[in-house]
Amino acid sequence: MKDNKTVGIFPTGSRTSQEGAPLKRGASTIAMLSKSPILPVAYVGPTKIHGLLTGQAYINIGKPIDINDLPKDLKRNERIDYITKEIETRTAKLQQELHEIVKSL
Repeated sequence: MKDNKTVGIFPTGSRTSQEGAPLKRGASTIAMLSKSPILPVAYVGPTKIHGLLTGQAYINIGKPIDINDLPKDLKRNERIDYITKEIETRTAKLQQELHEIVKSL
């Protein structure tokens, strides 16, 4: 991240976790310490490599979460919890929108 590279992190701790699984705090901690924005993303599609080659995948990308826009009065752990909740809220909304889109196809 210090070289302005993109890093993809699955905040549930696994790329194949179930929808609605609780988020880990690692992605929020890394974003906060590096002052990097978070791009919330929802995915519907195959979870195995073979399925990616033969199936269809759909992605819904949300607006970035700017770490600098957080309330200033929060302590470190409160900031991490706030970021984690924001990721959870936004990705859940994106996931719901994506399911509605896929259903209508």
